Amino acid sequence: MQFSKLFTAAFLLLSTAAFAQQINSGAVTGTVTDSSGAAIPGVKVTATSPALQGQEVFVTNDQGTYRFPSLPLGLYKFTYEAQGFATQIRDQVNVTLNFAATINIQLTPATQQQTVVVTGETPLVDTQNTNVQGGFNLQQLNEVPNGRDMWSIIGLTPGMRNATLDVGGSAVGNQVAYQSYGYGGQNRVMIDGINTSEGTSGAGFYFDYGSFTEFTVGTAGNDASMPVPGNQINAVIKTGGNEFHGDAYFDYENPNFQGTNVSRAQQLQGVGQGLRIATYYDPNGDFGGPIIKNRIWFFTSIRDQTVGASVVGFPIQAPGTVNSYAYDRNATYKLSGNINNNHRLSQYIQWNPILKPQRASGAGLYNDSMYYQKAEAWVGNLQYNGVITPKFFVNVLLGTWGYNFPQVPYGAFAGDPGTSTCPCAKTLPSIAIGQLAPRMTELRSNNTGGSGSSNTTSETRLDPRRYQIEPTGSYFLDNFLHANHQLKFGYVYEREVENDQYYSPVGGAYEIFNSAVGAPDFTTPYQVQITNNARIVNWLIMHQGLYITDQVKIKRVTLNLGVRWDYYSSGYENLKVRPDCEFCGYFYFGQALPNGATLPVNSLQTNGAFPDATPSTFPNNWAPRIGVAYDLTGKGRTVLKANWGQYYSYPSTNIASAVAPLQAATATFTWNNPNNLAFNPNQLGPIVGSPSVAQGSSVQPGLKDERFDDMGIIVQHQLSNTVSIEGGFIYRLLHFSPETINLSLPANLFTTQTVVSVPDTWDAQGNVLTKRNVTMYDVPKNLITASKNQISSP
Repeated sequence: MQFSKLFTAAFLLLSTAAFAQQINSGAVTGTVTDSSGAAIPGVKVTATSPALQGQEVFVTNDQGTYRFPSLPLGLYKFTYEAQGFATQIRDQVNVTLNFAATINIQLTPATQQQTVVVTGETPLVDTQNTNVQGGFNLQQLNEVPNGRDMWSIIGLTPGMRNATLDVGGSAVGNQVAYQSYGYGGQNRVMIDGINTSEGTSGAGFYFDYGSFTEFTVGTAGNDASMPVPGNQINAVIKTGGNEFHGDAYFDYENPNFQGTNVSRAQQLQGVGQGLRIATYYDPNGDFGGPIIKNRIWFFTSIRDQTVGASVVGFPIQAPGTVNSYAYDRNATYKLSGNINNNHRLSQYIQWNPILKPQRASGAGLYNDSMYYQKAEAWVGNLQYNGVITPKFFVNVLLGTWGYNFPQVPYGAFAGDPGTSTCPCAKTLPSIAIGQLAPRMTELRSNNTGGSGSSNTTSETRLDPRRYQIEPTGSYFLDNFLHANHQLKFGYVYEREVENDQYYSPVGGAYEIFNSAVGAPDFTTPYQVQITNNARIVNWLIMHQGLYITDQVKIKRVTLNLGVRWDYYSSGYENLKVRPDCEFCGYFYFGQALPNGATLPVNSLQTNGAFPDATPSTFPNNWAPRIGVAYDLTGKGRTVLKANWGQYYSYPSTNIASAVAPLQAATATFTWNNPNNLAFNPNQLGPIVGSPSVAQGSSVQPGLKDERFDDMGIIVQHQLSNTVSIEGGFIYRLLHFSPETINLSLPANLFTTQTVVSVPDTWDAQGNVLTKRNVTMYDVPKNLITASKNQISSP
């Protein structure tokens, strides 16, 4: 068996609740018996809750079993009534996101007591599902100190680790890398079940924290409903109710709230003050209630979060004087309708306008190197939940997610940087409006100035859209082969289209200077790097998946036996060169530069356009999932779980973008410009090194999709009505990780030996104490040919 990476993790955690899978509801099941332990059929079990429009009723079967497999989240009262027995009530039962709560009831004869009421006893250990999950209910979301964003709450989830900690709002408005048990990729981030994931691990959204009623993170051992091997994250939006209700929240911070450990003497030496919060405020309010009681409810929420902070070393002219601001806003609505007691509809939209006037500001940059971003993102769904028969339940999700993500250099839009759209320091000269400075780097100081979101492009626009259809269902098969079965099955269809546009940098070139010591930056021209990056790309990603799980209940043992099939394809269409591409004639069409330099004509293009293709297809990803849960005492308070499963990765656009024939390419030339005049192509001297040819990689025949094996053993124990503990061992094995290799440089060509002296030991101050020699191998220069990159897997 071939593999490339191994992850193991052991953990011990303490949490106040346990949660489970994906749909936006919870479950309550159990058995009703008499004092002898015999099952009582025909018991009427009634569920009522402020979260429920009306009530739900279930009558126990011949085995005394009752089940409510899909209840809206909230506090419930369950009433158990049977002729000849005292009525029993379980009140204040907290139904949490996809947690399968088991509540077994023992009824007493009516002659002894007419009604028995038990309040506030909610199971915290799931004796049926075998995945490893953590999360936060509404009370915890409100009371646990955090930065009120998705990433800070993820960092507080047992088993998770954030790469960056938020301190007083220092990380608000920025995504933070995170991982669980050694792995941080292939996450599936959802709002009310709709996938908002960006690429293979990020979230393409800034969330309205105050609109959530529950937040869960599946960290390991996810069942067959989960397509990818990473973390399964779902935030559920609040609903209205039969009574009008609302919440208001506000927090505020200014520079006086933050201390400093930089002395005045150090500041006079120019060390700056480090990261300083300039302003922070976060008003957030929601309101909901009935449109028609017990039939139609509404919920609305608005958030306006603003954070401004200094940027260490920015701008070069006056470090620490230009703050970076992020304005993240949200508007949310949700409608919930009750067709009847067995059929429900809901629909929501969350809109997220984003304003970041100083995006990409950072150390080593001049004031005009930042850019302006005014973006917007959205997510929404339409969901149907129905009880078709007492044994057959369905859920259907239709949803969409997307954003418009421009990165615009200053000067490319009308607006004074001194206004509120760009609160820059008054001591700095204004950034020129109506013109763009070329992108420049000074080799001596490594400082960068001029407009552009990178060295090869001035303006970019990324506009992805995803459409999702996901019907799921459950069917209960009682006393089949001497066991009770719950069949869970589902299908998902996701289609993502991303339109990307990259604009040419000023003059089509990136200017490199090498000025004398003591001279101002950008005094002595040195080299010019020209690029072909002005292009238009449309990426297409399609995903289909099917799964089925048989949850088998045999006394105190529950088996989860599942299998999943996924199909992925990714490709591109309408690839073409933008008309503002200054040097695409050189890179694609065989046109000579003024210095005589040429490249061969790109034979794949026709008038700057390239044919559509689907270079990546994984049609047969079959993934078994197996889990066992054993109730050690039979009281539902201590459970031993074991699981094993295979998970295939979502390829996103990674392969298609590497294979596409329209690739970013550059060529570097000496710059004949002794008087430091504005760049023009006649100043190009001899080429430096070799140009990067604008061609894509190939794909290894039979390339396999990356696969994870995930195994775990977990013990969970409920200590009290509010606290449970959990410990276990997680083992992960990664197979078929794709790599890019250069076929023109096989291993047998590396014959030239070079001995290199490298640091070996250091002292406490980081000074090198000793060095050692390392023998390295290179390819003789006469054997180096054009690169032929191929994406392959072992």
